[in-house]
Amino acid sequence: MKILHISIVIIASSVLILNWAQVEGRIVPQTVMQLYKDSDIILVGNVTSTEIDSSGIYTFYHVKVEQYLKSSQQNDTIIVVGSGPNGGRGPPDPKFSVGDRVRLYLEKGDGMYMISMYSTKANPKCYAHELLGLGPSEAIPRGESGIDYSERNCGPPFNNLYPNAASFLPPTIQFKSGISALDVECNDDLVHIIKAENLSPACVKQSSIEKLENQGWANPGEIPSRKEHHIVIPPMFPTDISPCTIPYEEKATTTSPIYPNGTIIITGYIPVLYMQMNSTGMICVKYENSNDPTPANIQIFEANNLSKKPNITTYASPDTIARGNSTVVYTISTGKQAGFYDMSLFCGGMPFAVGYDNQSRITLDDFPWKKVGTIYCPLIPYNLKISGLDGIGVYYIKTISYDQLSYDIQNTTVSSFHAGPNSQNVTFSLHIHTFAKPARFWFDYKDSTISEFMANPGFKQTSNPCNWDVAYQNSIQNAPWLRLDGINVKENPVTIPPYSNGTYVFSVLAKNLPDGYYGLNPVVYGATLDTTAENAGANYVAYNYPITIGNGIAWNLDSVGTCSR
Repeated sequence: MKILHISIVIIASSVLILNWAQVEGRIVPQTVMQLYKDSDIILVGNVTSTEIDSSGIYTFYHVKVEQYLKSSQQNDTIIVVGSGPNGGRGPPDPKFSVGDRVRLYLEKGDGMYMISMYSTKANPKCYAHELLGLGPSEAIPRGESGIDYSERNCGPPFNNLYPNAASFLPPTIQFKSGISALDVECNDDLVHIIKAENLSPACVKQSSIEKLENQGWANPGEIPSRKEHHIVIPPMFPTDISPCTIPYEEKATTTSPIYPNGTIIITGYIPVLYMQMNSTGMICVKYENSNDPTPANIQIFEANNLSKKPNITTYASPDTIARGNSTVVYTISTGKQAGFYDMSLFCGGMPFAVGYDNQSRITLDDFPWKKVGTIYCPLIPYNLKISGLDGIGVYYIKTISYDQLSYDIQNTTVSSFHAGPNSQNVTFSLHIHTFAKPARFWFDYKDSTISEFMANPGFKQTSNPCNWDVAYQNSIQNAPWLRLDGINVKENPVTIPPYSNGTYVFSVLAKNLPDGYYGLNPVVYGATLDTTAENAGANYVAYNYPITIGNGIAWNLDSVGTCSR
């Protein structure tokens, strides 16, 4: 999943959000066209999390994008900025909560996308193009089987202020938003036709139709009926999570740079699902099951007593995990009690809180079983992944841990050359920095391997010259080094003093091998002097580095360069 990252900077108090004015204490309304022109990005999406900066001036909303209506981005998640509890002047921008479906008009300024005051919550029964006033309304609301307008108000903000002046965006914009050429709407003084050249829509004056048809610009008689709609709607999300409405995502663990003493700070995030008391929510779980069908169980236990179950009602639909790929929807009803719990789909569990929200203070101490350490589970017979939520929020507990390195391989360089079609020499150099203790390094004959291919595997360099892919997995053996005649390794183990830079070099000479294609997979071990060889760390230097031997064999794959860490 790609995320649009926006640099967070402090904005001077003079910055304005879009074009606003106060007239008798109200926001000046704008037409659909005005909003479209004044916004840098327009989208419909769902709020997945919120953060307030330390000053309380700004609120940062993480939004899963359902559809871009202007300035489409490659990223399916965007961070947008609104005012916090201590910020905002003039007409305030709207406030949103986790789980809200929103229509956002955004302006880019000072490296951030700012929320316009015209942004609002979005009716879940309306399609994106309806919410932005881009075209016709659907005859059947989303998620319903029949016509029901009783709870449906899809128009753009303040559209009701212009009851006698319908104003649609240009037909090309409607068309690109997912509305079919047959269903584009035109303003009242124009007529909808289809271009002959590319069957795209256009809006023209009634008096021009005959002339355009005679010139071959418009298809004769192609004035689309407005009685039936053929709207093509993009999927609500890039991957289907129905019937849940909010995609579930975990925050990635981040690692700091290495500090001078060898310390690394690792920041992780433990997700906590939360619900209100007397509420009902859903969890959508995708399963990959290659075994026989098995019950789709979900269990909830008291966080401080895993042998005790609370009075929380759950059920699964379907109640069986089928063979193959399937989705199970778990419905949870919390009841009157509040507290902290362990929610388990198989073994181990996920923190779960009732009666709390994203503004609560939830810590790891609230879930003692998460601090016990490793939980040993039986072999799980299937793969599972939470794909979506509905009526359930996610709170993230930040965890910080420290790792003390004894050495750091800063980079590896490789140099390869053929002396002729029947021999190849490859030299790897590991450039190492040690910290508080001296460390020694040596080539490992036991774990290093070489793959031999029965045909040209189609070697292809990946992100660096040490690691290679093969297009055709025709390996006939993956043999220990000492079993394959014709491979000779030259290396001198080194010991590097503390707080020093040093280089460990080893060379692989391939000579007199049978003609063919081979892939090197060398391993180097490193350890401080007070660590035994059995406890040394393994460093995988390269993967399927190409060795080619023989006349008529492509031996032009020699490479020289610096490899990624």
